[in-house]
Amino acid sequence: MAKRASIRLNDCVDYPIIIADTSSAIRPYLDAAFTRAALDLRPIIETNSIEIMRHAAILDNGITFLTPFEIEFERRAGRLAYVPVRELTNDAQALMLIGHERGTSAIASVLAEMLKAMMQDTIL
Repeated sequence: MAKRASIRLNDCVDYPIIIADTSSAIRPYLDAAFTRAALDLRPIIETNSIEIMRHAAILDNGITFLTPFEIEFERRAGRLAYVPVRELTNDAQALMLIGHERGTSAIASVLAEMLKAMMQDTIL
């Protein structure tokens, strides 16, 4: 599945699923998508740690639901692949960087530029 251009939620149910727990912002979107698709969500791991989701997917050959930005380093290293889920493409998340009232420090500006470049590379 990692080589496909996109997948459907139905494609995921035959694989071990590693998912964000109910304290995370993405979980309600996933629950709603699985409900709309009339699929039972039966994760093998539920966690509030993106790091655990990434590593569990790498080690267990499972599927997790993260953004391209969250797996960029693993994708570049060939350890993970980002494959869009068709049912989730309308539920895009945005990343916002908001500067402090006194202005942005030099290091924050550099970080913002690095993040911008990484996101542009991910989209391409």
